[in-house]
Amino acid sequence: ADSETTRMADVLTSLQRQIMRYLRDNVHAAETAEGVNSMWLGRAHEPQSIAESEKALDALVAAGLVETHSLPGGKTLYRARPW
Repeated sequence: ADSETTRMADVLTSLQRQIMRYLRDNVHAAETAEGVNSMWLGRAHEPQSIAESEKALDALVAAGLVETHSLPGGKTLYRARPW
């Protein structure tokens, strides 16, 4: 793997851990990708940053740890999947 691919994998793994830690401590939290990026992760509100957070969230959805809910207007809400 090239260094860019490795860096992205490291970023996603780190973001996934941070998101799951946040959800462990805030079990009823639910937020859009933009809100997760800025409020849960404290990251800059930049398109690249939001895209990375969204990829991390989507990986957690695929793993069955996070679920989504569609909001009016097309936004997606992310929250911990109930145990």
